[in-house]
Amino acid sequence: MVRRKTVEVGQQYRQADASWLVWEVVELFRDSRGHPHAHIQAARNLGETRAIACAVLQDPRRYRLLRKEDQ
Repeated sequence: MVRRKTVEVGQQYRQADASWLVWEVVELFRDSRGHPHAHIQAARNLGETRAIACAVLQDPRRYRLLRKEDQ
């Protein structure tokens, strides 16, 4: 079983199919079924936000967690 790292506020993720698009986690919450989600905000366009399941952020086919030195 692969152990996933926890999604945390302040982390930045690069969208896998758009390498120029970086999202920052600004808030964590649980949906009505108790599944963990994150509000993410486009790092370069502060007006664009999305709600996304943490499991999706942790899927390397969809998003890549940026290391601190890459941010």
